[in-house]
Amino acid sequence: APLQTACTREDGVVEDDHFIALPHPKTGHNQQYLFRENDREIFEIVKFNESPRSWFVDNSVIQDGSLHFATRIDPLFMVLPFLKNTSTKFMTLDHILQDSNNEHLAKLSHCITNEDLALVTEVKGEDDLVALKLNHDKVISWLEKKVHQTKDQLEQDNICTSGAQSSTFVRSSKSRGNTQDDYLRYAYGLVSDYISDYWSQKLKDCLGITDEILESSGEEPACKKVKLDESLVGQPDEDYSKFATKTKKTDQHNVKLTAAQKSLAKVNTKGMKSISSFFGAPKKSKK
Repeated sequence: APLQTACTREDGVVEDDHFIALPHPKTGHNQQYLFRENDREIFEIVKFNESPRSWFVDNSVIQDGSLHFATRIDPLFMVLPFLKNTSTKFMTLDHILQDSNNEHLAKLSHCITNEDLALVTEVKGEDDLVALKLNHDKVISWLEKKVHQTKDQLEQDNICTSGAQSSTFVRSSKSRGNTQDDYLRYAYGLVSDYISDYWSQKLKDCLGITDEILESSGEEPACKKVKLDESLVGQPDEDYSKFATKTKKTDQHNVKLTAAQKSLAKVNTKGMKSISSFFGAPKKSKK
């Protein structure tokens, strides 16, 4: 049974939300999504876990300092893997999302409209009975628009597209050096996180992104999961080691002593034990 929770908006309205397991559009593995019954929206749950981290709640400390984000996802991404069954014939959405192993798939039909489906399929029939058939050209056109929309948003927000900053979506002055190809490559990587390898390759060819371009960029397109990797969080923006200089050994004869140091230097230390002698191994007594 889905885990039920209640979320209160700023206007005081209590939402009827459910956590349900749905297959990820790229991997096909089940993971938790938040389904909003009232608004008929679906949200991806992303976990940010930087170690060490804890939460202070009142007078107690919660050891698990992870943070979960709910981000709305376009339901077309969720439906696209199931539309492959309509490549050669028209089928209704209810039939497409029919799966005896996952009863929650049917909820996707409440989150999507016929207008949305028409972006990637050929549609026949009326509102009460609509049949769909996958259209490859429409899918590529829709994905291409998604990439360009993402690219424009990244550029508008001055997101750095390389290094640790890109992994955490950090704004930086370095982003001024990003080219249009950098933003396009990065946006393609983000969109590819939600489509199969087949569509990812088709999209890459359509955008004119070659393997040589990806290799010359110095790193693979960013992955949404990678940006939450704790090993990439908190790294410095600049390489400060290049400003370091080797420290020369100071000539002890040229060091200026304070008055207290001069007084201590005149003390007769003959017969005194050094402080390190108190921490050494005890000497064995002779029998």
